[in-house]
Amino acid sequence: MSDFNLVVLGGRLVANPELRFTSKGTAVASLRVASNRFFKVKSAGKEGSGKSEFKEKVLFINVEAFGRNAEKASKNRKRGDQLMIRGRLELDEWTGNDGKARQTYQIYAEEIRFNIGTNKNTTLMDGSIPRESISENVVTETICEEEIAF
Repeated sequence: MSDFNLVVLGGRLVANPELRFTSKGTAVASLRVASNRFFKVKSAGKEGSGKSEFKEKVLFINVEAFGRNAEKASKNRKRGDQLMIRGRLELDEWTGNDGKARQTYQIYAEEIRFNIGTNKNTTLMDGSIPRESISENVVTETICEEEIAF
């Protein structure tokens, strides 16, 4: 039985998407996404009179998109654009030029939504999208394992 691997990440593009093609002609887009988290922390003070302050933590993560997702993700998209990604988390491992083992986590996107927060991409409570709001900003595609390796 396979375990459940699902990631949903909202954030902004850190850089313009990079589009390339596999030897079989499949489009592949590399995206770098920043997702900010704001939270309140109580600072230490006398007898519990510590004041609360807001902190920010930023997560930077690489995202790979394939096929139509890759083409849509790279078309007219730029640094700072807001997006939401649904996909799976994978651990990539390699050996660096210095001979040391390296690894990083990356998301392989199955769905990417741009312009979140606008009426174009309204999502209903049951997770469906109203027919009138479906646009070219939403692309869903299944990733074939054979297409990932270059």
